[in-house]
Amino acid sequence: PNPTAGNVVVHIPPIENKQQLQIFDLLGRVVQQIEVPITATPTMIEMDISKEQHGIYYVQLRSTSGSVVQKIIKQDLE
Repeated sequence: PNPTAGNVVVHIPPIENKQQLQIFDLLGRVVQQIEVPITATPTMIEMDISKEQHGIYYVQLRSTSGSVVQKIIKQDLE
């Protein structure tokens, strides 16, 4: 969901080479990073940013063939 209180779910299509999934803050700092394994089927990866401050973040999926960036908004729900 976007905005989110903490969980970010990324849908990843089948991939033929290793990819890297990163979440950046507005200053370009990496707040989370994982390596995405090669898979022949679509995959969902869940990342938790609940401990990060509220604000705007960017999720980037990078591979040797390019990258995709998506903006997410983290809100503290009280």
